[in-house]
Amino acid sequence: WIIGAFLNNLGRCETNLARYDEAERSLLEAHAVLEKVLPAGHTRIHSAIRNLVMLYEKSGKAEQRDAWAAKLPPK
Repeated sequence: WIIGAFLNNLGRCETNLARYDEAERSLLEAHAVLEKVLPAGHTRIHSAIRNLVMLYEKSGKAEQRDAWAAKLPPK
């Protein structure tokens, strides 16, 4: 999970620097790692999903944003 958490933080930083292609790779890998090693619904998995939603919002990819946002639990 530590590698997944690192990739999640890296992807968030890359998003903030508008390095969207790199951020997408980092965040998708982070999500895959975290989903593999943590129980479903874990807060770290939700964090990776929120970062993917933020990435797709900032990069103007509404379809991907909506698809990932649908995976989050209701507020």
